[in-house]
Amino acid sequence: MRTITSIYYRARMQAAQRDPLYSSRERTAGVIYVSGEALADYETGRTIPPCDVVQKMVEAYNDPDLKAAHIRARCPL
Repeated sequence: MRTITSIYYRARMQAAQRDPLYSSRERTAGVIYVSGEALADYETGRTIPPCDVVQKMVEAYNDPDLKAAHIRARCPL
């Protein structure tokens, strides 16, 4: 079994420690207005979330560092 270690999954799990709502991928997907399948794809690295979705994650998870981590991971200059 593959371990999920993406920055998006880690951010959701940290948010879940503060609010159990985020322990459910489906409920979290509803909060950030994406499908559960899309969130799974972001968390497993199959697809890269668009910037507007990352912004919703930042706000929902109360994790301003996620934005910088996304930029570093996706636009390494």
